[in-house]
Amino acid sequence: MNDVIELPLVAIRPDPAQPRKVFDEGKLGALAQSMQSQGLQQPIVVRQVPEGYLIVAGERRWRAAEMQGWETIPALVFDGDERAAKKAQLLENVVREDLNPVEEAQGYRALMDEGMSVGEIAAAVGKNAGLITWLVGILKCRAEALDLVAKGQLKPTVAWHMGRLSPDGQLRVLRHLATTELTTAQAVAVCEAVWAQENQGQMMEQAALDQKQQRGRRTLVEVLQSLNELNGRLRRTVNGNALSLPEVAPDLVEEAVQRIDLAIRDLGWLRRQMKERQAVVRLKMEVQGGTR
Repeated sequence: MNDVIELPLVAIRPDPAQPRKVFDEGKLGALAQSMQSQGLQQPIVVRQVPEGYLIVAGERRWRAAEMQGWETIPALVFDGDERAAKKAQLLENVVREDLNPVEEAQGYRALMDEGMSVGEIAAAVGKNAGLITWLVGILKCRAEALDLVAKGQLKPTVAWHMGRLSPDGQLRVLRHLATTELTTAQAVAVCEAVWAQENQGQMMEQAALDQKQQRGRRTLVEVLQSLNELNGRLRRTVNGNALSLPEVAPDLVEEAVQRIDLAIRDLGWLRRQMKERQAVVRLKMEVQGGTR
């Protein structure tokens, strides 16, 4: 950046892409009074465009200066490209203490969309990476729910659990909350109950799959034990000499073939199940990596 310069307020305008849309008039008034009595403690940051300057950081200060009738304002001209300016703008927004949870979550999401990992964002804003990921999860909620969170009428914890539901499920919860006064824990319990209803079929399928896999593992153990036992019988049949199948009784050979076929079948089934589980795990890791 260059040195601080005085820029006419009329030459500066807010960035239309600015993620923050709502400014508390009372807090702006207090900031304006502070600036009038103590001056501007920190210059705003702008970037030059053909029409003048767009605000990168400090829109509240610029608005407060307008309220006080200032003609100029101290500013630093950002000399990076538009993408770098957008990142700087987003970072400046998410570290503000007066953001509501929705604005904060939207800021984190926008930084992720700009290519920053959750770890990089966490280091830049001094917050826990897990908390950032968790907060972004509330953005899965319907617009009505996010509006309630922004107004402080719905706890982010409830919104996060609500975000796991389908749009219809979320609407059911919102209607219930509108007619019933609940604690945060009770509201979360309602979300969990709706989630269980929506995922009952999936849960039953998973339970059936788990039982099938368990049976498959038991069958495999039994087959391997059976093959080991059969191997001992075969060796005893030939008096401990090296195995020579032509000398073995035909019924033992038939039994051996059947058991080996069974083992191959069960091993193949178990391998397919493990490959499917491996694919699911990899997909989850890729999704989680994309959110960082």
